[in-house]
Amino acid sequence: MPRNVESGMGFPAGATWDANRGGTNFALFARHATRVELCLFDAPDGTEGQHFDLPERVEHVWRGSYPMRGRVNCTGIGCMVHTSRSMATGSIPPSC
Repeated sequence: MPRNVESGMGFPAGATWDANRGGTNFALFARHATRVELCLFDAPDGTEGQHFDLPERVEHVWRGSYPMRGRVNCTGIGCMVHTSRSMATGSIPPSC
């Protein structure tokens, strides 16, 4: 069951552990995005564990904070950026 993703901080870019909030903050610049999904991969074979939308956009930075309790094994983070014309994919170096 996915956890609730809360509003996050717009800086620094990428995935950053936030000890004050007890989770990982995600920030991604995407000027033409209409929606940004993050995918957490939690298996060595690349199987997707969870995916969720970043809930907030301020200026051109999409952001969200994903609460994590205890140690979370994360083998990778990917993103899907939706636009009105097409969809682009990319990855963020994992820091979880």
